[in-house]
Amino acid sequence: MTAFDNLAGSELLFALVVSALLVFVLVVSTRWAERRSRLRSQAELQRVYSVAPIGMFSLSLEGKLTNINHVLRDMLDIPELNEHYGLWENHFGRQAWIRLVNALEMDGQAELEIHNLRHAPHIPRRSYLVKAVLEADRIEGSLQDITGHADAISKLRLQANRDPLTDALNSKGIDLQLADSLRRLEEGETFVLGYLELNSLKTVNNLYGKSAGDDVLKQVCERAKQVLGMEGQLGRLTGSEFLIFFVNVGLDKARKLCQSILDDLHSQPCLVGTTPFRFKASMGLVGIEPAQIDAHDAVLVAKRAAREARESGLNHVVVHQHSAEALSEQSQELRLLRKFSSGFDVTGFSVVMQPIMSLNDPFGSLNFEVLLRMHDPKGALVPTGKIISAAEESGIMPLIDHWVVSTTLQWLHNNQHRLENTEFVCVNLNGMSLNDDSFVEMFFALFSRYGHVARKLLIEITESVAIKDMERTRSFISRAQEKGAKVALDDFGAGYTSFAYLKQLPADALKIDGAFICNMNEHPTDVAIVRAIVTLAKSLNMISIAEWAEDLATLRTLKELGVDYVQGYVIARPQSPELIPYALNSAGFIEDKKTRQYLSYGQPEAQII
Repeated sequence: MTAFDNLAGSELLFALVVSALLVFVLVVSTRWAERRSRLRSQAELQRVYSVAPIGMFSLSLEGKLTNINHVLRDMLDIPELNEHYGLWENHFGRQAWIRLVNALEMDGQAELEIHNLRHAPHIPRRSYLVKAVLEADRIEGSLQDITGHADAISKLRLQANRDPLTDALNSKGIDLQLADSLRRLEEGETFVLGYLELNSLKTVNNLYGKSAGDDVLKQVCERAKQVLGMEGQLGRLTGSEFLIFFVNVGLDKARKLCQSILDDLHSQPCLVGTTPFRFKASMGLVGIEPAQIDAHDAVLVAKRAAREARESGLNHVVVHQHSAEALSEQSQELRLLRKFSSGFDVTGFSVVMQPIMSLNDPFGSLNFEVLLRMHDPKGALVPTGKIISAAEESGIMPLIDHWVVSTTLQWLHNNQHRLENTEFVCVNLNGMSLNDDSFVEMFFALFSRYGHVARKLLIEITESVAIKDMERTRSFISRAQEKGAKVALDDFGAGYTSFAYLKQLPADALKIDGAFICNMNEHPTDVAIVRAIVTLAKSLNMISIAEWAEDLATLRTLKELGVDYVQGYVIARPQSPELIPYALNSAGFIEDKKTRQYLSYGQPEAQII
């Protein structure tokens, strides 16, 4: 190796060392610059946190506040970022956290309006605008109190959601309030729902006119709102039905407020012009639990409670609990109410026919009663009492009665050539139907189409319904009889005023209440009552029909007492309409051999063809 080569090698080594030193200096300088930049950024961020006029925060991806400025600290009243105050959802609720995370996962940024949790009634409800971005391992954002702005917008919305007559929430406002109340219930707040029925409003309208009724309605609503104050929100469902929303008000306090409304209306009459009018109202109340909540079911349960209050005739609030357990017990009725509330659909409905036998000539006639039946989507039979109760609550009972009558008349028309022995066909009419003018007109319109078979109808009117509006009942009976039909007073003897009012009702038959029949041989008093009713019917030239006759011993007693017709399992259970036309008479359905022998003594037995 030459000296030149040694020199060249030394220069190369020196160049490499210098180059390495330069790289080291550059890296160190870059790192110091990055550190200075990071420190400046942190200082700037801290300065922004300190001077920003809005709340600033940093959140971990688990929802823990890791850094906040003094504005946010004061805004949310946070003394320290511990396990309670440091959790986002403890300030705004679980749903607000889920909404924030979903928005950040979708766009990397979020802008939402949220509300604070009210852990006590004295804590005001605040509205906030949150803006946030998703960093690598945290969420950075700001929070601005927009309560004033939100309240102004809310007031504008409320004007569109208010009933112009009463200033209560209208149907749209009720839907929004229900949704908001249920959302707040999920976030840990309480929710109680009231249902107010103004039972006397129709009377005021009928006596004094619609204008006077509207004036009284405004008086009632104003007085109710004065009692509620800031504790309850009034919403108008229909002309005389209202909802009351209680959010963060305990069930006991809500009950006392509702009772105060009833007491006020009861003690202080409203003024119709200058005439005092004492208003009658009924109130139902339901405490809503978070499990299995449904807005429609909540209203139905509250409405049912109000109905119980009305039927009791007492001036008190009926309270129900809208819990999972309570709902399971009422699930079938609630399903019916949901079905009926959307209108009348014949799906699942049918009729059966139960034979009614003459005790004077068991084999001489084929009479029967048409009974309503309904099966649920799984094919199970729904109890008739539940059907009627739900239909009355939802207001579609007149539509069901019209369907039963029209179905019966069409069936009679189609089978008239096989019904020469049929003297009468019993059809029940509900009190709600009889008090519905449109139903009455539709009912008699059917006579124009089916007059040739409608004369076979024996229309059953419950005695308790008949005596509520004697003039209306008399008018209906007379009109039906003019068309050739007959009328029976159903469940006769169940009321306390039967004999006093009977002379005012020109009925053709008395159907003796089954409670006197089913165990009459064990109770001499029942036998005496039936004997008196039968004697009364004969003296007024009416026929007597005994229902719920279950055995041969009861049948013997009824025959001895002179009852004209009998209905019950001793004769037959309700039959399919397809079977009825192929029977010669009602006695032909009897299966018990001893009963057939008793009836056919000295007479030829009838057979079903």
